[in-house]
Amino acid sequence: MSTDSEATIGTVEWEGHTYEIDWPFYLDEPSMRDEYCAVVYEKGRQLAELPLPGFGETYKSAEQIMDIAFEFIAGGGLDDH
Repeated sequence: MSTDSEATIGTVEWEGHTYEIDWPFYLDEPSMRDEYCAVVYEKGRQLAELPLPGFGETYKSAEQIMDIAFEFIAGGGLDDH
């Protein structure tokens, strides 16, 4: 997967870094978002896939993913990157 401006749904600013949040489209159905995948990038480099909202749940909206992204980043989810 690579960063794609159409997949980008927003950015998270945290401790001097700007992280790009992507919610990619399905490869075989380019009009539908992948409800199982959201990705964090910095400067074009993939850092992590975001966790799903809960057991058995999928992503439903860009707002939901941005909330998860902020909690993940602020909570130290990228500390190993």
